[in-house]
Amino acid sequence: MTISKFEFIQVEPTNRCNFKCSFCCGRHQIQGDMAPATLHNILQYFDDCKVLQLQGEGEPLLHPDFFEFAGLAREKGIGVSIVTNGSLLHENNVQRIIETGIERIDCSIDSADSKIYAELRGFELEKTIAGIENLVRLKSKLRLAKPAIGLSVIVMRKTMNSIMDLVRLYRELHLDGSINFQPLQGLEAYSRYYTHEMMLQMLSGAEIDQLKKTYGHNPELQAVFTKQNPVREFFIRLGENVDTAAEGCPWLVRGLYVNFEGYTLPCSVVKDARRFSFGRIGFEAKELIIQARSRMNQDLLRGNTPEACKDCNIAKSICQKTVSECN
Repeated sequence: MTISKFEFIQVEPTNRCNFKCSFCCGRHQIQGDMAPATLHNILQYFDDCKVLQLQGEGEPLLHPDFFEFAGLAREKGIGVSIVTNGSLLHENNVQRIIETGIERIDCSIDSADSKIYAELRGFELEKTIAGIENLVRLKSKLRLAKPAIGLSVIVMRKTMNSIMDLVRLYRELHLDGSINFQPLQGLEAYSRYYTHEMMLQMLSGAEIDQLKKTYGHNPELQAVFTKQNPVREFFIRLGENVDTAAEGCPWLVRGLYVNFEGYTLPCSVVKDARRFSFGRIGFEAKELIIQARSRMNQDLLRGNTPEACKDCNIAKSICQKTVSECN
């Protein structure tokens, strides 16, 4: 594997959203949509892209050219996946999702409790479920294997003891794309916008370890992970077959994040484009972006944590291993 691979690219079509989630940093950013020319340039710059994840800090289906974006990638043989809040999965959009050939959809649901879901997302759970049911129904009617349909779940203190309720919801909806659990983001780019009440929802390391211990061998949950559609989640595929100790961060080996303005960034959780961008699509040459990404990865492999990665556990583990090997 060479350092110039760009097989997994995550593109933010828009950071606008019709939800006002209490933990989202996107609502504190300048709002906007990616220009169609920017996506054209991305796919021209990085013609080895295999998987395109259309997701950022907004609802991707709000972009007026979303299906044109997805269709352009599919014409080039690129697999397309999205993460959606599910509110726009009405019959017309569901039909277009199927026709476009999107291969994976993850729907964000953090609680199976209608009241808690509404507190967190500002929307009605029943409407989100109805949208998912529209998609499942058409997929089943046409007897299609794709798109894989899964759940994306942010776990916090108020929901950590009701994980199995989400597993049961997953099964009731006849989903097949597994469940991606992640703790409430603690990086400063996100937490700086949290209220005091939201800060109290962040899980400690001990609580995360306890969740892994509690659910790590739960047969009902393990069945969700093992009996799933072969089109797996973007971030899992990004990290597959990358030896981080020898090669570096998967994002810096084979991935890239591009925000709606066209700024290329080290990964999806680095938000300060003015400080940490590798270059802007359509303004900087592809070679300069490749060189900037390569330099950052080489810094990691030398044991020097880049400023953009200072709070990242993957970066810390790579640097610590490098330092220990040198001592």
